[in-house]
Amino acid sequence: MLKPHVRGKPLADKDTARSKAVIDINEPKFLTVEIPAPYAQGQSRVKTTTQAWHITGKDITGDGLVVGIPGFSVDVITPQAHDGFKIKGNRTLTTPIRANVVMMCGCPVEPDGMMQTDSR
Repeated sequence: MLKPHVRGKPLADKDTARSKAVIDINEPKFLTVEIPAPYAQGQSRVKTTTQAWHITGKDITGDGLVVGIPGFSVDVITPQAHDGFKIKGNRTLTTPIRANVVMMCGCPVEPDGMMQTDSR
């Protein structure tokens, strides 16, 4: 991800996430593919959609239909969802928050990584 993509060079390799579908059609169809992710963490879930024509008898090969899932997955550790608190009067409340935050692609968030953690 840190190097630009070279035109004509495949994006996918043997370790790339993938899904294979067989669609039985007898005329061209305009498809809408919708991916919700991450499925196991509803509070961080986003929906990515792409559209493409599927032609009868023509396989989508190579990199196939590429769907990018942007953003971060945020798993709040504290406060927990059932924790409640009340603010009385005109006071300010400071609440510490702990969370696991990762990029949707699973890449780490670290100094000098793909997503910078310092304030440059």
